[in-house]
Amino acid sequence: MDPIPGLKALQARKRDLLLESEVNRQLFRLELTKLQLSVDRLRRGFTSGSNLWKLLVPLTGFFMGRRFSRNSRLMTKGSVIVSLLGAAWKVWNAFKRTQPAEVPER
Repeated sequence: MDPIPGLKALQARKRDLLLESEVNRQLFRLELTKLQLSVDRLRRGFTSGSNLWKLLVPLTGFFMGRRFSRNSRLMTKGSVIVSLLGAAWKVWNAFKRTQPAEVPER
């Protein structure tokens, strides 16, 4: 017989809450470690300079777009031309690689 009614239920609830709290602490530690790794990776990427271009190119485009907002048709045509030139360059490189090597005549 329980000395206090409902005490066992409260003790079981307390035990469950403590276990859940420990699980949440472990998950928080895991997320914090993942965040630290991501920050370290980002820091290494910026110091090596490879990711610096990935950041600067869109920013440059944004600022150029703002500068030439009056000439938006010019920017649109220019971007289409640049895209077409890039596609043509890729096709040209693919065509050069697929040509068979010439066999010298004997």
